[in-house]
Amino acid sequence: MKKGLRILFFLLLIAVLVFVIQERKPQSFTWTANYWQESKEPFGTFILDKSLHDIYSDIDILYSDSTIYNTLKNQADLCDNTLYFIIGRSLFLSQEDMESLEQFVSSGNTVFWVSNFQYGANIEDAFILDFEWAYDESGPKVEKEYPVRFTHPDLEMEEDFQIKLRNEGAYFRSLGEEIETLSNLEIKQDSATILSPHFIRAAHGDGFLYLHSLPELFSNYQLENAGNRRYLEAVFASINPDFILMDDYYKMKRPTSVAESTPLKVLLKEPAFRWIRNVSLLGIAFLFFSQVRRKQRAIPIVTPKQNETIDFVETLGMLYYNDKGHKGLAAKKIKHFFEYLRRNYYLQEIERSDRGIEIVARKTGLDRTKLKKLFSVIKNMDLRKEVFDTDLESVNRIIDELYRDLGAKGFS
Repeated sequence: MKKGLRILFFLLLIAVLVFVIQERKPQSFTWTANYWQESKEPFGTFILDKSLHDIYSDIDILYSDSTIYNTLKNQADLCDNTLYFIIGRSLFLSQEDMESLEQFVSSGNTVFWVSNFQYGANIEDAFILDFEWAYDESGPKVEKEYPVRFTHPDLEMEEDFQIKLRNEGAYFRSLGEEIETLSNLEIKQDSATILSPHFIRAAHGDGFLYLHSLPELFSNYQLENAGNRRYLEAVFASINPDFILMDDYYKMKRPTSVAESTPLKVLLKEPAFRWIRNVSLLGIAFLFFSQVRRKQRAIPIVTPKQNETIDFVETLGMLYYNDKGHKGLAAKKIKHFFEYLRRNYYLQEIERSDRGIEIVARKTGLDRTKLKKLFSVIKNMDLRKEVFDTDLESVNRIIDELYRDLGAKGFS
């Protein structure tokens, strides 16, 4: 069992080390253009969402996960000055969505539509606009900086600002007279600099339609720079809605998986936690299989029987010693010794005199000097009322020596 626990502890230690390594390794990003407002990936819009809450701090923002048609049908009580913000890489709306959007703008609201319009969304027919899309297809497809210049007087900035884009960015090539150009890209073609609109506004009915052809500008990758956030503030400077609808339907669909639906999604999604989970399960499985194997039955330990008489005598002696009954304890010690002599050497009566010493010495072979010393100590104790520790120790030492001379360990 202890061996299995040690192995389990070792596996858990490895899991902790893997967790630390995973946490310290450089973070990897997903470069997919999803434009989800909760995403902190390069092409998410977490910074945009936070910035809009700061710019319009006193305005309610509602997120819609339905089509334009269903959203506007369910929000029939919207105020007349509502901003509908739509962002996505490439959007193509259904006919009923476009009709709902056209009626929404005509009634005095604003639509801000950000997309690269790569597949030619049907905007022109719905809003009766006249423009064409184009792409900068010159040179290799590499990322480079494009100067951006605001042309509308309400959006002027102190200096042009640079954005990093791949050179297939969309822009408007020809525009109708009713369309206002708000911002241009500076594109170099044939040694000449061409100002190409990428941000326009068209009046329709009582409202406005804003079209922006560079959704990358609204991504975290661009807005992490403070200068780029100033561009965002300038873009929304002339739009003052009373309510904001944020589209969450026409973006890339979020993947649904077991890791997203379970309460343990943190343990399933994070790589470091997945390592800890897998190593822990492996350790538990190893511990289980290592314990179910057949083991040798334990051999019982047989404890030898103890001489309880000796324990009793020792306990009783300590009791007398602790109670300071030295004289009684010494008398019992002497009595036991004389009883041993009577039983083993047939001495019926032991006189405490020189004659008694001589008889004991002849019968037992003990040294007469030691016997005289014992009898002398006994005589002195009989004459005193109180016996001290030194007297008791002297009697005990002499009797133990006599026992050893007789070849005995003690009284038996």
